[in-house]
Amino acid sequence: MNLPNRPGADDNDPTGNPPVVNLGKTSVFNNPVDCNVANAIGYLPLGLIQVVAALILLNSPSENHTFNRYHAMQSLVFAGVALLLMVAVSIVISIIGAIPLIGPLIAVPLGMIVPFLLWAAYGLISLKMVYETFLGHNYRLPYLAKYVDQMLRDAR
Repeated sequence: MNLPNRPGADDNDPTGNPPVVNLGKTSVFNNPVDCNVANAIGYLPLGLIQVVAALILLNSPSENHTFNRYHAMQSLVFAGVALLLMVAVSIVISIIGAIPLIGPLIAVPLGMIVPFLLWAAYGLISLKMVYETFLGHNYRLPYLAKYVDQMLRDAR
């Protein structure tokens, strides 16, 4: 059974590696950087570094301004949602832990497992976004894309 070719796939590429799209350059502190590389750095799951990189990209001049702005904003929204989820989980686990006798029996395992799962999901999704953005794909996170679009429309 033959699978259909990927869009943009080159049949003459002997390595079988996915093609990397050249999206032009962006200027970060007066240094030219490829747009896909700069936006991939903005998705790295490194907490505050991710936010700072996305803010720098959001305000950097670029040959492909819409790609840069979209991915910088999506990175910021994704990091913000991850932070809010972690805070909400911590509050819920603290409330459960305050229940006499049975609370600590429930809160301690939940306090170990749930934050680990949230951080693992955050890291895996961030790495997926790094990969997709580096290849030049305009990958949109399913539930956050409409909010990112609305923020970018309102910012104009």
